[in-house]
Amino acid sequence: MPDEQVLTETVDTEVPVDTGAEAETTEIETTQPETQEPETQEIPERQPEQTQEKEEPELSEFRGMVSNRLRRMVKDNPQLAQAFKANPKLQGEIEARFRREAAHREIFPTVAEARTMRERFPNGLADVQALEEDVHEVEEIDNAFDTRDVEGNYPGHRDVINRFFERDRDAAIALLKASPREWARLDPDSYNEVMGKIVGATFQQRQIPQYVARMAQNAKAAGQDSLAADLTELQQWMEGYSAGPKPLTEEQRSLARDREKFQRETTERSQADAQRFEQNFSAEASKIQTDLIKAHPAIKRLESVAAISEEKRNKIIQDIQEATVKLLKNSPSFMRKLRPAYQSRNLEESKNIIRAGWSQPWLLNRMVRTVLARETPQMVNQNRDAAARRASAARPATPVNTGVRRTSAPKGPHQVGGIWYKGDGTKFTMAEILQGKHQAA
Repeated sequence: MPDEQVLTETVDTEVPVDTGAEAETTEIETTQPETQEPETQEIPERQPEQTQEKEEPELSEFRGMVSNRLRRMVKDNPQLAQAFKANPKLQGEIEARFRREAAHREIFPTVAEARTMRERFPNGLADVQALEEDVHEVEEIDNAFDTRDVEGNYPGHRDVINRFFERDRDAAIALLKASPREWARLDPDSYNEVMGKIVGATFQQRQIPQYVARMAQNAKAAGQDSLAADLTELQQWMEGYSAGPKPLTEEQRSLARDREKFQRETTERSQADAQRFEQNFSAEASKIQTDLIKAHPAIKRLESVAAISEEKRNKIIQDIQEATVKLLKNSPSFMRKLRPAYQSRNLEESKNIIRAGWSQPWLLNRMVRTVLARETPQMVNQNRDAAARRASAARPATPVNTGVRRTSAPKGPHQVGGIWYKGDGTKFTMAEILQGKHQAA
């Protein structure tokens, strides 16, 4: 069945991996079914337990890819089939090494990159986990520093200061001592506002304005009117630091209403702009992602399979898209580039970052293979069921018994169209054919 052949080969096809300027790239096979080769040129699939070392479970997903690679090698060098037949362990060793090599090439396209990663993280995963913990702590501090509540306050600043004290008390105290000086330099207005309130609260706590008022009264009673006037002026100056806001005039209230209306309209426009940007961003990002997935050779091959509906193809593309988005969200380098472009509502820059991130060959290769490895067995079974129903419908009705004895179908091994079948109608496997069981039976 041609559809079934394309289906099974789609997930097993070895896709190109970018390994540098001098890297060898494996060509994608055409979507058309290949011409039936003689059965003696095929090779049996070896199980990983036949190798001397126990194979890692993660390598099993590369088994089909390696089998296709060996089939192509046997086509170019037919004597390999005889060598594998004479020495099955050799085939198992080659397949195991090819699977491991394919897995390493997907993770680290070049040896230089793998060596650099090992030099950056000598302890491997332990170093990465330690770095992730540090990054998570920094992200928590950033969120506590940047996040406002509904009233416009920053409740997380208290947590930031506590973290600084827990980390290094002396350094935190030195930072706070240096803060007023830098604050007065960077924003004098807010500095004077806050510090004035602190001075006023200090005066009131120590009851200094009341003390100066009594001195003014005593001076006046003693006939020292000039001193009394100076002390009264000093009292008013000190009370000015703690006095509440003065009542607004009608003009000031009207100006405040206009300012509030303008602020409300500005906020509404900003929210509408943000919503439009989010819609445009989601639509453009989804289009870029879908187009890149559809351009993948393995996905293109699905278009030639008549048994796969358009709905099923779209579901496969959607699964690949969701898996890739989830993976890239965990990439600090990718999100560090995308987040500023998104927050500044720069759609073109966001699209370029998404396109560059999704264009990494290893990324789509991995996601496409993972999703197809999960979906292909189900599609193959559905294709077989559909083919069986078509064959049953096309089978002619049993003729009426006329007394003439019909010739029965062969009961032993027989060949139809170059394919060997057992007496019960099932196909001989490649391993059985190479072992000569189709002739011995």
